[in-house]
Amino acid sequence: MVIMVRKSRLLECIQLELESLLNITVSAAQQAYETATNKQNKAENKYDTLGLEAAYLAEGQSKRVAQYESEVEVFKKLPVKEYIEGEKIGVGALVSIVNEQEIKDILFIGPVAGGLCFSYLENGKKFDIRVVTPASPIGKALIGLEAGDDFTLNVNGKTLTHEILTVI
Repeated sequence: MVIMVRKSRLLECIQLELESLLNITVSAAQQAYETATNKQNKAENKYDTLGLEAAYLAEGQSKRVAQYESEVEVFKKLPVKEYIEGEKIGVGALVSIVNEQEIKDILFIGPVAGGLCFSYLENGKKFDIRVVTPASPIGKALIGLEAGDDFTLNVNGKTLTHEILTVI
């Protein structure tokens, strides 16, 4: 699997994905806040908890807003790192792997935003990319390895062997 990606554009795509999630979360937080503070939702008895539930939801959404804001800022400041053959995997690497069942995956090692999945289009080719952090099990397994290396990962009680195809 040959991946041709402009890293600066890839980082912009990650930022856009995070900003989209941020906007959705800001809207959800605002809606929860409005529900929590609406006079019509004032509790009429001890079993009427709509306002209280909305307040908890608003608090949780505001924490998510802060998280996404922080992640956007981290990616804005993340330098573009191009990897050369033989260089060890670290934050900023785009890694393609294949497991023993021939399932291929493209991973971006990011400092934050682990689990973010998005589609990336360049030169008419579409790639599905997942952000992983060095703290995740797969991130821990990849850090310090290089293209051509194998590693094992326990997934749902099964140990799978993966091969690192490319690092850019």
